[in-house]
Amino acid sequence: MSRWTWLYMIMLVCFIVVFIWSGIDPKSRVTWFLETSPALLGIGILCWTYRRFSFTTLFYIVAFLSGLIMLVGGHYSYSNVPLFNELKSFLGSQRNDFDRFGHLFQGIVSALFFREVFIRKQIVNHYLPMVVIGLSLAVSACYELIEFLSVFFKQGDIKNFLGTQGDPWDTQWDMICALSGSILSLLFFHKLHDRQIAHKKQKSH
Repeated sequence: MSRWTWLYMIMLVCFIVVFIWSGIDPKSRVTWFLETSPALLGIGILCWTYRRFSFTTLFYIVAFLSGLIMLVGGHYSYSNVPLFNELKSFLGSQRNDFDRFGHLFQGIVSALFFREVFIRKQIVNHYLPMVVIGLSLAVSACYELIEFLSVFFKQGDIKNFLGTQGDPWDTQWDMICALSGSILSLLFFHKLHDRQIAHKKQKSH
């Protein structure tokens, strides 16, 4: 096996270990299920599609980190992650910003996903950055709609699942963070991403 395959296996094992830890006495079982399900589904799909369409190492690492963020948020609830409680006290902030951190990563991983699929499948050849940013923002909006539906139908531990912490603009800030993440991803990762995509194309020929 290549060194990258070993890396992917190590990340998968780490994800499973953190997932098990996350499910042990979480703050709210319903919140844990709602918050960790996307991570579990996403990792499952990436494992299932690995032989048919293996992504770049950059994407897998970012997806892995994003999954860990969801597992940690599911265990503590996004508004009660201890490290960010400490940062809240240190910075004199009124809220725990772990959810903002999570949505930033949501934008980063979404942008890398769409960018890689579009380039390698040659789906979008013009205005790629704008399309990628728009779709990344759409993913964030869809997640906010899921949160809205959970409130509308009043299912589960709504307060911990939403994690608004009394902020009436929480939905808008979440989407701004995801938008910022997608833009930062294109600005800082595009050269590395292009090199890894080119390497993937060479291996496929």
